[in-house]
Amino acid sequence: MIASTLRIIFGLLLTLFIPGFALTLTIFPKEINRIEKIALSCVLSIAIVMLMALFLDLALGVDTTAKNMVISLTSFSIIFFGVHIIQRKIQNKKYIDKTDFDHEHAMKQIDITLTERLKRKIKKNDDKQ
Repeated sequence: MIASTLRIIFGLLLTLFIPGFALTLTIFPKEINRIEKIALSCVLSIAIVMLMALFLDLALGVDTTAKNMVISLTSFSIIFFGVHIIQRKIQNKKYIDKTDFDHEHAMKQIDITLTERLKRKIKKNDDKQ
C-alpha cells in the first residue's frame, strides 16, 4: 500500500514537474519568479516526457516501458541539475572575483594621485607669480 502510494507520487513528480524544473533552472536561473518557474516546469515536463518517449522509440529503437522512461527522465533531470549547479558555481566565482576588491588600497592610490596633482598645480601657480 505504502509502496504503491510512493510510486504514484514519484511517478507524478517525475512526469509532471522534475524534468521541466531542471530545464527551467538551467535556462532561466534568476530571470523569472517562483510561480512562473513552477508553471513553466509543469508545461516543459509534459513536453519533455513526450519527446523522450518519441526519442526512445524512434531514434534509439528502445521500447517505451515504465522502467526505460524512469531511467531516461531521471538521467535527463540529473544532467540538467548538474548543469545548473555548474552554472551557479561559475556565477558565484565571477561575483566573488568582482567583489574581491581592496577598497583601502584603492583609496590610498586615489589620495596619492590627487595629492600629486594638487602639488603640481600649486607649483605651476607659484611659477607664474
